[in-house]
Amino acid sequence: MCRVPMGRGTLASLTIALSVAAAAHAAPAPASRDSTAIRQAGADLDRLRGIVRSGRYAEAESTARVLVAANERRLGPESPEVARLLDALAVTLWREGKAKDPATRAVESRAIRIKEKALGPDHPEVAASVNILAVLYSVAGEYEQAKPLYERALAIREKAQGPDHPEVATALGNLAEVARLLGRYRSALALQERALAIREKTLGPEHTEVALSLSNLAIIHDALDEFDASRALNERALAIREKVLGPDHPDVAASLQNLAILLGRMGDYAEARPRLERALAIEEKALGPDHPEVGRTLENLAAMLVETGDSAAARPRFERALAIWEKALGPDYPEAARVLDDLAGLRAGSGDLEGARSLNQRATAIWEKAMGPDHPEVATSLRNRAPCCSRAATWRARGAHSIARSRSTSGRWGRSTPSSRSCWPTARRCSRARASVRRRSRTRCAASGSGATTSRSASGPCPSARRCGWAGCAARVSTWRSA
Repeated sequence: MCRVPMGRGTLASLTIALSVAAAAHAAPAPASRDSTAIRQAGADLDRLRGIVRSGRYAEAESTARVLVAANERRLGPESPEVARLLDALAVTLWREGKAKDPATRAVESRAIRIKEKALGPDHPEVAASVNILAVLYSVAGEYEQAKPLYERALAIREKAQGPDHPEVATALGNLAEVARLLGRYRSALALQERALAIREKTLGPEHTEVALSLSNLAIIHDALDEFDASRALNERALAIREKVLGPDHPDVAASLQNLAILLGRMGDYAEARPRLERALAIEEKALGPDHPEVGRTLENLAAMLVETGDSAAARPRFERALAIWEKALGPDYPEAARVLDDLAGLRAGSGDLEGARSLNQRATAIWEKAMGPDHPEVATSLRNRAPCCSRAATWRARGAHSIARSRSTSGRWGRSTPSSRSCWPTARRCSRARASVRRRSRTRCAASGSGATTSRSASGPCPSARRCGWAGCAARVSTWRSA
C-alpha cells in the first residue's frame, strides 16, 4: 500500500518514502526553465523528507508550506516541482493525524491536477500522487473510496512502465492492502504474491523490497490464522533486513516487531518479549528516545505486558508512549487517543473508574475530531466507555482486555507494506472479530471457493472468545501503518 510500519520503508503500508520518491523519476527539465531553480527545488524536497523521516511533523508542515510558497514564486504555481512539494505536505499532514481534513485532500488533489496538466494523465508521477490521495482515504477508514484510486495508480504504472516494473509491485501491494482492510484476504494474498514475484525477479531474492513484500504476505497469512506460514515469511524478511541493512537498522526493528506480535498471537510470550525489547533498543539508538516509532513500540510492549498479567510494568510504558505522541504530534493526534484508551483500561482494571472515564472521554473526543463521529475508532471508544458508567465489576474483570488494538502498518510514503507495526495480538484478534462478523456473514467461503456463506450472528459473543477468553470485545478496525 502506500509506504507508511504505520514501517519505514506503514500505515500495512505507508511512510515517508511515498510519492516523493517519484521525484527520482522526473523527466529532465526543458531548457526554457530555470535549471538553478529546479535544482534548488530538488534540494528543498530532500530537506523536507529528512525532517519527516526524523518524526518532526509539526516542523515539517511549517517547512513544507514555506517551501511551496518559495517555489511557486521561483517556478510558478503549476510547476511539477511545486506538485512534488505538495505531495510531501499532504503526507506530513497525514502523519499529523489530518488525513480526513478536507484541506489535506485538497492539497493532494491540487498536486494531481498540476501533474496531469504538466506531465499528462498517464505519467508515473501522477500515479504517485493518486496513490497518496488513496492513502488519505485509507487512513480515514474510507477503503471503498481508496480502492479505485489504487486501481488507477496501478493501471498507470502498468501502461507506462510495464507489468514487471518494481513500481508496479508497489502499486499491487497498495491495492492488496486495501483488499486486506476490506477483509478480502484471498484477493489480497494473490496481489501480494504477484508483487513479491515481480520484486524477486527484478531486484533479486535478498532485496529490502522483497523483505517488504514478505512482511505484507505474513500479515495476510496471520489474518487467515495461518500462523506457520506467517512465521516463516516474517523470519525470512528479518533475515534479509539483518543481512542487507545490518542488525541495528530501524527496518530490522520493524521485522522484529512483526515476528513478536505473531508469537504473541501464538501464545509464545517468552519468545515475543525479547524481540520487542530488542526492537525498542534499536529504535531508541537509531531514531532517538522521543521518535514516534519508539512510541509505537512502547505501546506494543506495554500491551504484551498486559496480556501476560504485568499491568504494573505496562502502565509506565503506556504513559511514556503517550508523552512521546503528545510531544511529537500534539495532544489531539489519533495515536494519543489509542494510548489514552489503553490507559483507561488499566485504570478501570484497578478500580479507578472515574480516572478511566476521564481518559476515555478524552480519547473519544480526539477520535471524533480527527476521523469524524462515524469512524469505527469512535464506536470502539464509546463501547469502552460504557462499562465505566454501568458495569464496574465486569470492567474490572476485563480491564486488561479492554485494550483493543488492531492497526495496519505502513512503511514509506507511497509504499505498500503492512507494517512492521502491527498491533498486539489478543486485542487485535478480539477487536477485529466483531467488526468483521457482518462481512463474514455475506462473503463467500474463501477456503472452499464455493458460494456458501458463513452465518455468525453479529449479536453473539466475540468469535475469538475461545482464544482471548473475553466474550464481549469491542470492535476496532485497523488504522493505517506499515513497516
